[in-house]
Formats: sequence, C-alpha cells, structure tokens
Amino acid sequence: MRRGFLRGLVFIMLFFALASSIEAGGVVLVLSGGGTRGLAHIGVLKVIEERGIEIRGIVGTSIGSLVGGLSACGYSALEIESMLGNLDLTSLLYDKQSEADSPPGEESAVSSQSLVRLEFDIRGHLTGPLGGLSGSRLLDKLQDWTSRNPVLDFADLPVPFAAVATDLVTGEAVILRRGNLASAIRASMAIPGLFSPWTVDGRLLVDGGLVSNAPVLIAQDLFPGYPVILVDVTGRGKERENIRTVVDVVDQMITIMTLRNVQEELKFADLVITPKVGGLPMLDVAGHDEIVLAGEIAARASIGNIEEIAARTASAPPREPGSSFLVADVRVHGMGESLSQDIRKRYSDWIGRTANAEEIIEACVVLRDRDDVRTADFTIEFLPDGSAVVVLNVEKEPTWEVVAGGYATNLNPYAAVYLDVARRDLFTEGDLLSTHLGIGERWQITSRYLSPVQEGRIRWELRSKAGKRIHSPLGAADVDWEQYSMGASGYFYRGSFMASLGYAGEIVRFEGQDHTFSGPTMVLAWEGLDDAVDPTEGVSASLSVWWRDASSLFARMRFFGVTTIGDDWRLFTRGGAISGDDSSAYHAAYLGARDELFSRASNPLKADNAAWAGIGVRRVFLKSWWGTINLDLFATAGQTYDSSWTSQERVWETGLALSLPGRVFDGKILVLYDDRSEWTFGFTIGRPSWEDDPLP
Repeated sequence: MRRGFLRGLVFIMLFFALASSIEAGGVVLVLSGGGTRGLAHIGVLKVIEERGIEIRGIVGTSIGSLVGGLSACGYSALEIESMLGNLDLTSLLYDKQSEADSPPGEESAVSSQSLVRLEFDIRGHLTGPLGGLSGSRLLDKLQDWTSRNPVLDFADLPVPFAAVATDLVTGEAVILRRGNLASAIRASMAIPGLFSPWTVDGRLLVDGGLVSNAPVLIAQDLFPGYPVILVDVTGRGKERENIRTVVDVVDQMITIMTLRNVQEELKFADLVITPKVGGLPMLDVAGHDEIVLAGEIAARASIGNIEEIAARTASAPPREPGSSFLVADVRVHGMGESLSQDIRKRYSDWIGRTANAEEIIEACVVLRDRDDVRTADFTIEFLPDGSAVVVLNVEKEPTWEVVAGGYATNLNPYAAVYLDVARRDLFTEGDLLSTHLGIGERWQITSRYLSPVQEGRIRWELRSKAGKRIHSPLGAADVDWEQYSMGASGYFYRGSFMASLGYAGEIVRFEGQDHTFSGPTMVLAWEGLDDAVDPTEGVSASLSVWWRDASSLFARMRFFGVTTIGDDWRLFTRGGAISGDDSSAYHAAYLGARDELFSRASNPLKADNAAWAGIGVRRVFLKSWWGTINLDLFATAGQTYDSSWTSQERVWETGLALSLPGRVFDGKILVLYDDRSEWTFGFTIGRPSWEDDPLP
C-alpha cells in the first residue's frame, strides 16, 4: 500500500513538474509567408491555445507577420479568424480616398480609376508608382487593430514579436522590432510589383519572403534557449497548365524565389508544421474557413510533438522588455520648413516627458489624414544619455501626377478618354492645381486650384469649366450647347460631412447666342461609404444648389446606401432629384442622362424637375485582390414634374447586371426591361466623368 502511495505521489509530482515546465518554457512560433494560405496560421494558433501551451515569442514574414502581429497584440485565434474572415480585403488594398480632391457633388471617377498612372518629382523625373496597389488604407485598418496595445518596442507586447522584411536596395533581411507595429506588418507584406514598397527608418522595404520566408535562424537569435516551431505555408509551385493569368505568374515567381530560402532553414527548426494548403492560390481571398481548418488539422496531428517540445525548456529565460525613455526633441522629415515647424510646435509638449506610444502613433494618423500626405510614420533616435529624438517621417504625394482613363458604353453617347494632371505645392506647401480633360463627342476641361487645408478643416477653391453638352431627349429634337463657367468656393470638412459656399457664373453658347448667368452656390454632402468603387456598407448623399441670377433655384440631390446581408449578399438603395428649368434646354432636368435609369441614357426625359428611386440586391460570386464579380438584380422608378412639381411622366426599369468593379477595370453587362415593354442589352467599361450638371 505504501509502495502504491509513493508511486502515486511520484506520478503527481511528475505531472505538475511537466505542467510547470510547459508553462515556464513554451515555444517560439515562426509563421511563414504564403499569401492567403497564411490563414492556416490561425488554425495552428487555435490548437496551441486550446492546449494551454505558452507562446514565448513570434517571428512572422508577410501574412505570417499579420497573423503573428495580431496574436502578439493579445487577440485570440478566434478573434483573428473573425477579423480576417470578415475583412473586405479588396477595398483595403487601394489608395485612400481624398476628401479634398473632389468636392462633394462633383466626384471624379478618374481619380480612383486609371489605365495609366505616372508620378513625377518637381524636376520632372519619373518616381512612380512603385507598385500596382498602395495599401495605405490597409495600414489604416492595421493601425486600428494594433491600437489594442500601442507600444514603441515589440518586446513590450503581450507576446514579444518581430516582423521580417526585405531591403529593396541591399537585398538584406530587415528585422522590425521597434516603431509602429502596423507599419512593420505592412512593410513585411509588400509583395513587389503588386504592392508599393514601404519606407521604414529610411529603408525601402518589401515582402520579407524574398530573403527569409521561414525565418527560423532569426527566431533562434532573437529568442535563444527556446524551441522553435515553424508553420510553413509556402507554395509548392504550379504546373504549366495552371499558369493562366498574371496573378499566376506572380504567384509562381514568388514561390520560386522563396522555396530555396525556406528549404535552407527547415532543418534548423525543432518542429515543422505544414498545413495542406501549398497548392492553393496565393492571392485568393475566398474559402478562408477551409484554410483555417487545414491549419487546425495539421496542428492536431502534431500536438504530441508540440507538447513534448514545449516541455524541453525547464525554466523561462528572463524577459527583457523594451525600455522607456525621455523625449529629448521632436523632428519632422519630408515636409517643408514652415509646416515642419508647425508640426513640431504642435507636439513640443512631448519634450522632457516619457515617450507615449499612443500619442506618437496618433500623431502619424493625423498626418496621414492630410490629402497631400501619402503616409506618415516615426522612428526613434537614441542619444548617448538614454533619451531619444522622435522623428516623424512623412512621405508626401508626388509633385506631379498624370492619370489616364476612359469610359465606353453602348447605352449612351458619352464615351471619352480622360486625362488628369495634378500639380501639388505650386504656390505654397499643401495647395493643389488639377486639370481634367475629357476627349470625345462631349468634350470637357476642368481646372481647379485648392488652397492648403487650414486649421478647422477649411480650404478655398477656384475653378473653371468648359465643355460641350449633347442630349437627345425623348420626343424632342436633339440639343447641344457649349458651357463656360468660373467660380470660387470655401469648403469646410468635419469627418464624413462636407459643406461649401461660393459664387459662380457661366456663359452658355446655344443656337448661336451667348447667355450669361451668375449666382451663389452651396453644397452639403455626407460621404460615409466604406469604399468608393465597390462599397459594402455606408451611406453617401449630397445636395448641390445654385441660385441663378437670384431668381431661379437649381438643385441636384443624390443618395446611395448599401448594407451587407450575409456573407455574400448586399442590399443597396439609391435615388435623387433634379430641379431645373425646361424653358431653356441647357438648364432643364434630364432624367436618365446620368444613368439614373440605364434604359433612358440615350434618350433622357426632359422636364423642369425630376426624381427617381431604386432598390437592388447584389450577390458576390468571386472575391480577389483585384476586385469582385457580382450579379445585381435591381429596379428603378422615375418621375418628371413641371415647374410646380405636378406629376408628368412616370417611367421604370428592372434588370440584371454582371458587374466587375475595380480600380483598373470597372465594367458591367446589363439586361434591362422597362415600362415600354422593351428589352435593352448593354455594357459599360470604366466610369463617366459627368459635367452636364446644371450647376456651373
């Protein structure tokens, strides 16, 4: 009996010794790159969390830095799965939408769509773009997520973390352990050619997978004494028949470059977990549930080895958190002298105080909100006495930007080639001169000068427009005229709300005679869509008013709202109204001329006033890095009115549309049926730049 008691006591002691060694020791995770295949990392984290195995450090490359960075911030695997599974990745990979570049009610589709985009410095030297996708909006999302634990040193996170990137100039692996966590993750994910490189501490960084897709040796150097578990989701290459698109070529190219450095480091890992995702596309954003499950299956198959490895370290080496420091000075790089002084003065109260990560990161967020700033980040320069200088590094939008685009359709006569030219910092830092040219049967040219944004989010605009307008209204003779206008406005911005007051005048050349008008203008707008091209949530509305000669009030109102209902369904509503003057063709309301009803685009209804409203549902069939493929079912009704808003003619249409919204290619194929019992088959490529508004 005594012997049995002793055996039991020994068993209990061994059990608790094993348990304590797991808690004390734990493992270091290395999460490889692999595009959306890296969602399998989440499944591995799930299993490790379930078994209570301590993670003492994480080193991530590319998608591994995203999943690993969020885990290090304190998010659970289930939280990360929800965050990334519900993420509309396609809307986050593109440029931020500039509030000030397009005043409310006068949005330019060309600013977000382009066939060709070129950037130049002040000397006229070509400087970009350096990648197909900017990723600045992705940085904003990462900044929001990582705000759960704002730190200046990643050793201070709940789990110490490091991201790996590649120096595009030297080809060296760059280990990111301090600074802005969101920026480090963004740099590590910058797939060259697809995403623009990211600047950190003066170095131009791209995806870490180019030189270290499985950074096992880096992990051993950073966390000595701990066993290292590598989760490898590197692709295994495609057969010739599976290389069909440019995305496949990029995927194969990256796989070839990364496989060699992965194979060199595999042998140094204590354990390699390889989820069965190597044959999946690198940039496919669909099917995340199956990818996460593959990671779970692989981890459960290796759980015995994981627990045995975790128990190897008898005691945990002491953790070395990042040290706090006093701020000795604040500097600004990348801005002009005047603005740099203003920014330094704004944050001068940091000097002499212990550095506050949340304040420094928020300062960068505020700088990035400027429409003349592409991105803003910070670095810390330590001094011999242990204090440090906080350096705010700003990358401004290019001095010159040239964008070419176009619009084509069989539904209306408004096809055109567009050219936009922007010149920033022309007279003073932060101002903008832009010119939009539309070449087609309905030619147009618009020039706008915008002053720098002042405190209180106020700026001024001077604008001039010229163009030829053509309409073939239903039941009436074709009309055309030339319009020339000039105006000045002051704009006020507060979050999603924008307002302007101004004065404008125009000359209309119609039937051989010139007609001159002028009057005050007002614009109110709310731009709350989560994405301008392919929105999933939000509301956008605007009201534009022109009081012509202080006698006639012209107005245009529009509304658009969208909400997601289920994983792949969206509900959208739209509508608006136009107040015009049917006695003059050039100031009449043309219902259908701006795609209010697609079936009436070629022959709009001419009246004093008009209104329309529509509803539709969208089924998303495919999500990819370049956009979505959707099927829309919609119905729209319109109504014209006389000058006293007495009802005149009612029209409606219903239809199906296969749409491919995107920044480079934006198209629709439509089948329509209307109140005339007529079928219309049409297509559109690109988005029109409307300049036929009665407002000058």
